[in-house]
Amino acid sequence: MSQWANDMLKKFIFAALTIFAAIALLPSLGQAQQQQQQKASFFQRVIVTRQPRFLINGISIAQNLRYEVVSRLEVAPSQGQGALAVRQSVVSAKLIAADPLSQATYTQALRNLAGTTFHYELNDENKVISFRGGKRSREVKSVKAPEGNGFLMTSLIDDDGWKELATLTFFQPPSQKQRWVDQMFHDWSPMGSWAGETSYTIGRKRGKRQLYSYRHTMKFQAPEKSAKGEVSPLPFALDTADFKSMKSGGAITYDVGRARVESVEELFHVQGVVAATVLGQPARIQLEEKQAFAIQIQDQNAWSQ
Repeated sequence: MSQWANDMLKKFIFAALTIFAAIALLPSLGQAQQQQQQKASFFQRVIVTRQPRFLINGISIAQNLRYEVVSRLEVAPSQGQGALAVRQSVVSAKLIAADPLSQATYTQALRNLAGTTFHYELNDENKVISFRGGKRSREVKSVKAPEGNGFLMTSLIDDDGWKELATLTFFQPPSQKQRWVDQMFHDWSPMGSWAGETSYTIGRKRGKRQLYSYRHTMKFQAPEKSAKGEVSPLPFALDTADFKSMKSGGAITYDVGRARVESVEELFHVQGVVAATVLGQPARIQLEEKQAFAIQIQDQNAWSQ
């Protein structure tokens, strides 16, 4: 080999080693996304639409609710076991629409929600691993309806609901995957719980926005019988409960350039039957719950001041 060829070979090997070293130092996609999120601050808007319907011993009661919750989220490196720590402060909460029976109780419940602060941590896959804070939003009140005297139970967003909103807000797609599955669980206390899996599928790309769809495949788990002397949060004694998921899933719009979710839409539709004892009398309650929510993420609060 000539001296010229030998020198060229050395230069090629050196260049290859330099490129290899640079590649080895590049952060993974997940690391790059988390580095971009560290010490970030942005706003989250959630609009919830609920249409629960109850049929109790032949008497039908329906609710129609729509409300908005705006929060500020501050993200910083975690000082604990997680990768990121999040402080979520509810800036405003207001009722957009409600049936006459629900209006007063939900207006007050949303007033109480404003100013609430949550703290949670995310792991290196942006999954919620710890959650604390918040106020109890479930309340039971006696009401007088045209059909007769009864009760109304208000519940805005339960703890598992807040966790699911956080998981979707900080959603990060795994690289090189068209489809993937995660396990899911939702505590629906005191009615029971839901367990199963969530299937994600990559969709179309529109400019810098990548679309994803997801579907929950879940089964209802009846609640365990209350211990003797335990006080139930329900205004009746729950004997048995059985529910089925009719449809549950949604769509995510992901901003690839910013490595962040832009918006989410989800629908949750279940039907079931509850056997209960109300004022000492047996009752069969048919329940249908249609619930939809929409999440929007922006750097500035464009919704409430």
